Amino acid sequence: MWQRVRYERGCAASSLCATTAFFGSDEHLSAWRDGRSADEPGFRLSIEEGLEAGRALFGPSLADLDAASKSATVASRPFPANGRNGGAYDLVVVGAGSAGFSAAITAADQGAQVALIGSGTIGGTCVNVGCVPSKTLIRAAETLHNARAAARFAGITAEAELTDWCGTVHQKDVLVSDLRRAKYVDLLPAYNAIAYRVEGPARLIDGGVEVNGTRIPAGKIIVATGANRRPPPFPASRPCRI
Repeated sequence: MWQRVRYERGCAASSLCATTAFFGSDEHLSAWRDGRSADEPGFRLSIEEGLEAGRALFGPSLADLDAASKSATVASRPFPANGRNGGAYDLVVVGAGSAGFSAAITAADQGAQVALIGSGTIGGTCVNVGCVPSKTLIRAAETLHNARAAARFAGITAEAELTDWCGTVHQKDVLVSDLRRAKYVDLLPAYNAIAYRVEGPARLIDGGVEVNGTRIPAGKIIVATGANRRPPPFPASRPCRI
């Protein structure tokens, strides 16, 4: 196939459309110059490159529609009482954090019928209250520290000031929300073999688990319930939550 792009100043690397800038590689440009006349723009692409081009060009414009569609799919997906294998799931994963998702997806990729049981916010500790939010705020504080410590190097002065702590916290919250959707919520629709259910804490019983009175039989069970955060002992000194 031929992918045509609009150029500025006759250079493929300065394509008007930023999403097609990767067509400006040396090998593509050389192939184009050898195989096409100077007044006929375009690059000869393989099928794989053509698919990549389509995703690059049209993916961003459809992202919002896809996100809404996937969210609706996750919310409405039926959760059967039983899986297969004589009425039991191949695997029940208790905990919908990073470890639980990894286990469920790996098992589904191997052909297993999986029940993923969550309690609380999807994504678990790391993305919601652990690594992501804490490291974001640590890096913000580190920026202030580095600016104030810059004077220890000869010939360098730097200034940094905390002007809006609430704005910093809001930026952290947006990052957490975006990553939770991208890394967890939007992944589920791609795995029909994973049945996701948020019911509450699961209890181990003979032959499976029980969640709020509902028995879920399983051949294997993985407990990936993670940990709870521990608030620091000192009182908050600002009106915004951490």
